[in-house]
Amino acid sequence: MWNEHLRRTPIPFPSVTSPEEQRTLTDLTALLSRDLSTVPREELAAGVRAAEQTLATAQEWSGRLIAAMLADGATLPEVVEMTGVSKTTAHRRAQRFA
Repeated sequence: MWNEHLRRTPIPFPSVTSPEEQRTLTDLTALLSRDLSTVPREELAAGVRAAEQTLATAQEWSGRLIAAMLADGATLPEVVEMTGVSKTTAHRRAQRFA
C-alpha cells in the first residue's frame, strides 16, 4: 500500500496543519454543509477566500511530497502513475522544493 512507507518514515516537517488551518477546514466544512442559498454573499466570499488559501497550502504540501519522492529516486512518470497527478502539475509543484 502506498502509505506503508509513510508510516515507517518520519515526516520531515512538523505537522500537516496548524491550529488555524484546522479551524479553517472545520469552518469550510460547516459552511458547505449548510443550504448555500441562505448564506449571505459576504460569507460565501469569505468561504471562497479561505478555500483558495487552503488549496494553495495543499498544493505546497503536494509539492513537498512529490519533491521527496523524486529525491528518493522516483521518476516523474512513476510519480504520475502512483499519485494520479499530471506530469506538468507534479513537475511544477515539486520545482520549488528541489
